[in-house]
Amino acid sequence: MELKKPKTIDELFQSKLSNYESSKKGESWQLLNHLINEQQKGKIVFLRIKTFFASLVAMGVVLFFIFQFSVFSPQSSVHNPQSSIPSPPSPINNTQSSFNNTQSSFNNTQSSINNTQSSIPSPPSPINNTQSSINNQQPAISNPQLVVSNEINTADVVVSVSSEKEASEKELNYLKSSTNTIFVYLGNDSVEASISNIGKELNSPFADYAPVINADGSEMYFTSRRPVTKKEKKNATASSENIYYTTFDANNKKWITSSILPTPINDPKRFNSVIAISNDGQRMLLYRDDKYGNGDIFESVLNGKTWSNPEKLPAPINSEYMESSASISPDGRTIFFVSNRPGGQGGLDIWSCTKNQQGQWGNAKNLGSSVNSTENEEGVSIHPDGKTLYFSSRGHKGLGGYDIFSTTLENGNWSTPKNLGAGINSPGDDVYFVMEANGKVGYYSSTRKNGEGEKDIYRIEFSSPEKEKTALLTLFKGLVIDKTTNLPLDAEIEIIDLEKNEQITTLKSNAASGSFLVSLPSGKNYGINVKKEGYLFYSENMNIPIAANYKEIIKTVLLDKLKAGAKIVLKNIFYDYNKSILRSESINELNRLYELLIQNPQLKVELSAHTDSRGNNDYNNKLSQERAQSCVDYLIKKGISEKQVVAKGYGKQQPLITDVEINNIKTEIDKETAHQQNRRTEFTILEN
Repeated sequence: MELKKPKTIDELFQSKLSNYESSKKGESWQLLNHLINEQQKGKIVFLRIKTFFASLVAMGVVLFFIFQFSVFSPQSSVHNPQSSIPSPPSPINNTQSSFNNTQSSFNNTQSSINNTQSSIPSPPSPINNTQSSINNQQPAISNPQLVVSNEINTADVVVSVSSEKEASEKELNYLKSSTNTIFVYLGNDSVEASISNIGKELNSPFADYAPVINADGSEMYFTSRRPVTKKEKKNATASSENIYYTTFDANNKKWITSSILPTPINDPKRFNSVIAISNDGQRMLLYRDDKYGNGDIFESVLNGKTWSNPEKLPAPINSEYMESSASISPDGRTIFFVSNRPGGQGGLDIWSCTKNQQGQWGNAKNLGSSVNSTENEEGVSIHPDGKTLYFSSRGHKGLGGYDIFSTTLENGNWSTPKNLGAGINSPGDDVYFVMEANGKVGYYSSTRKNGEGEKDIYRIEFSSPEKEKTALLTLFKGLVIDKTTNLPLDAEIEIIDLEKNEQITTLKSNAASGSFLVSLPSGKNYGINVKKEGYLFYSENMNIPIAANYKEIIKTVLLDKLKAGAKIVLKNIFYDYNKSILRSESINELNRLYELLIQNPQLKVELSAHTDSRGNNDYNNKLSQERAQSCVDYLIKKGISEKQVVAKGYGKQQPLITDVEINNIKTEIDKETAHQQNRRTEFTILEN
C-alpha cells in the first residue's frame, strides 16, 4: 500500500523541480519527519543555539557592510578628498562597484554559515523560485567569460545584486515587446539574435517549461502545470506535471495549438515530465517522481501513432538517488543525464552512460569538474552534431539563478563552459535549452516577468549560426514506402562508418507515416542501408567532408518486393581506380546481400558491373566483368551456392545518363557526378 505523505512533507516534494537533495531515498523523509517531531516536543535546542550564533555573525556582517559602504562610497570621497583609501574602479558607477565588493564579502561569510549548517539537509530550492535563486546565489559581477553590451549589461548586472522588484523594472527595459534583438556573447564573439515569447499557442497562465524538439525542429513536446481536471479548471488551480505536443506550421511559421498526450504517457496519479526526444522523434525520455520525492528516467517508443508504456531505464542510469533530466545522443547509444548520486562534484551533476554493440549499458561517467560545479547543473541537452552540450548551472558565473552554458567535446575532453550571455540568460532561472540541428533556432524556459505565466517557453533565432561556423552535420530524412502501393513501411535503417566498417546506429521508419530522420555529423564516409523483410534492401553512400556545412537531404526510399525483375543499385560497392579488387568499404554491403540470399535460398540473382562511357569497349567490358566476378567470388567464399549467383559485365552498354545528356550539363563537377552514377554495381533477381 502506498505510504500517505504528511502535508508538510508533500509540499516540499510537490514537483520534481523542487528536489535537489543528495540524500538516499527515504533518508530525507525520515530526517525531516524527525525534525518536525522534535520541534513539536521542544527538543531542538541545539538548532536554536546554532541559529542564534548565525544571526550574530550575520549582524556583524551587516555592520561591516555599512562600514565598508560608508568608507568606499563616492560620498565619502567627496567629504574627505584627502583620504588615503582610493575608490575602486567600477564598470557601471562607483556606488555600484563599492556595493559589489561588499556584496562579495557578504557572500563569502554567508557561504561559511551555510557550510556550518551543512549537516542538516535544508528543504530543496525550487528551480522556478526567482527570489530564492537570487537570494541563494549572488553571482559575481566580474566574469571574464561573459561580456555583455550597454543597456543589457547595466540591467542584468544591477539585477544580479538587487531585489526582485528592481530586477523586474530593469528587465522590462529590454523585454518591452514580444520580440527583442540582442547580441549574445560567446567568449570574445558576439552573435545577433532575437528572442520572443513563444505565445499563447503553447504558453499558459501557469508554468510551461522543458521544451524538447526533434532535430529539424518540426515537433515539440513540453511540460505544463495548466489545469486538466474539471475541478482544476473551475478553481483555476495548477495541475501536476503533464506532457503536451505540438507541430510547427512551416507555411505560417508558428507552432499550432498544443494538445495533451493521453495515457500511458501522462499518468494521472504521478508527475509526468518530458526530458528528451531522439533526433527522429521516435524515442521519448520522461521523468516520473516517486514516493520519496526523488524520481527516475523512463523511456517510451513511438509505434506508428501510439507511444508505448514508459519503462524505467536500468542501472547505472537510474540509481537510489534522483535523476531529473536527460538527453539522447544522435547515434542513440549515449544518454547524458543529471543526478545527485555520490561521486560527483556537488549537488546535481551531469553524467553520461553509453550502450555497447551488444546492447549493454556501461558504467556511468561524471563529466568532470570542467563541466560540473559544486552547485547544481540541470537541463542537459546534446546537439545533433553530437559534440555540443547545453546545460544550465547555478555554480558557474552568471547573471543570477540558473544560467545556460555550452561546452564542446574536443579530443575526448569537454571544453570550458561558455555562458550564452545576457538576453538569453536573465536574473531568474533559464533552463532546458535545446537547439535545432541548423544551429540557428533554439528554445528554452525562463522565469522572466513579462510572460504568459509563472514560467514560459521562449524562442531564440540567431541571424547567423550559434556556433562559430554553421553546424557541421547533414540531416538525412524522408519517407520509406512500398514501390508498388506507395504505402508507408516500417523499415530498419542502418548507419555504417565505412572507413571503420562499424555500425554507428540503427533506427526504424515510422510505421504510420514511413518517415525517418538521422543526423550525420561531418567528417565520415557513411553507408546507409534500408531493409525490410520480404523486400530488396536499399543502399546509399554519403561521404561528408569534415568541414562540410549544415544541409538537409530529403529522399523518398522506394522498396521493391522480392520478385523476378526487381533490381537495385549497390551504392556501397567500391573498387580501386581501374582495378577489380574490392575495397574494404564494400564488405558491409556484400554481407547484407549474403544475408538476403541465405534467408531466401530460392532466389537466383545476377550481379552486374557497369563503367562510364570513357575508354574503349573491350577494356570496359573486361574491367566490368572482373568487377562483377569479384563480388560473386566473395559470396561463394562465404558459402553461397554457385547456382544462386551469376556475374555479368556490361561495360558502357547500359548507362543511366547518356553522353548526350552529360554534354548538356553546364559544370565539369556535375558532369563528373553523372559519370560516377554510370559507374555502378547492380543486383537483379532472375528467379524467385
